Amino acid sequence: MAQISVIIPLYNGEAFIQPCLLSAARQTHRDLEILVIDDGSTDRGPDVCRELGRDDDRIKLYCQENGGVSAARNRGLELAAGEYVFFLDCDDAIHPLLLEEQLRQMEERGAGIAFCEYRKAEHLEQALAEMPLERPRWLLAEGAEAEVWFHQTYINQLAGIGGKLIRRDLVGDLRFDEELINGEDTWFLYNLICKQPSLAYSPAAWYCYRWHPANATKSARIIGGKMYLESCRRIRDLEWQKSRPDFALTWENLTLSQIMRSFLLLEKLQDQEGCKRLRERERAERAHPLYRRADLFVRLLFASCFFCRPLYRLLKAVENILSAVWGGLKKAVGRRFRKTLSGGVI
Repeated sequence: MAQISVIIPLYNGEAFIQPCLLSAARQTHRDLEILVIDDGSTDRGPDVCRELGRDDDRIKLYCQENGGVSAARNRGLELAAGEYVFFLDCDDAIHPLLLEEQLRQMEERGAGIAFCEYRKAEHLEQALAEMPLERPRWLLAEGAEAEVWFHQTYINQLAGIGGKLIRRDLVGDLRFDEELINGEDTWFLYNLICKQPSLAYSPAAWYCYRWHPANATKSARIIGGKMYLESCRRIRDLEWQKSRPDFALTWENLTLSQIMRSFLLLEKLQDQEGCKRLRERERAERAHPLYRRADLFVRLLFASCFFCRPLYRLLKAVENILSAVWGGLKKAVGRRFRKTLSGGVI
């Protein structure tokens, strides 16, 4: 029985699946199975998997009718024989030491979930070649602190399932919600975090997320879906019911931001029905008890997005300038910190 089951949902990924599979097959930790769940592809993606599988019997292809990425991941969970499961998207790739390092955190420190930073790149092979091979540092969170990581400290890193190594017994009977069009992995991880497992995190960007035009097209389709905001709203309402307003407010701010982005995109796509639906959602959100506790700047953006577009553009310009300044400060501080750690002169 393989120690780690790598689960890769595949749908029309012919152009990207080979480097993805090779990055999994070239892991320094060898005791693994690579489960590719083809979700009704119409290109040669499955053929590429079969060809690679002839040279590496750890690569196993399973085909099903198109049911969406959640259905594919759920099939992978049903088939997984490993003590741990790792999720990898078919157009992404991972550093060769990632699984070995994550497994070490599981076995030595008792982590239930191990994750790292991700890096966005157009050319993943080049990005992987540029990564250092020295072992990264890891941080550990347990109990209530793990929930703080999910809701606040590492909310971006823990929003997606890609790159997460998870104990199989922690997953148990939990599955991805196949009714959710988007945010299904955030909802899945939220339900895992509610079990308060120990989390191990590394700031090393060892998960490479491929950015290509298909991502933007896919986002445009997803954003028009009726369930786009559902996962955010579910988490917000549950945390509010648990009398944890700080966590709930995090998701309220995200909900408002997502509604704005969705509305602007649907407007650009001239989707009148979608815009009408989001105007109704805007009125419902303003009536929510958390709305008046949301960040003032976010509320100003939200109101101006629907009722005063010139003010919205001005506020966004200010936000972009402040973000750029803050980003520059963080990079400068990071460089000084790394120099200090290496014994350099400041």
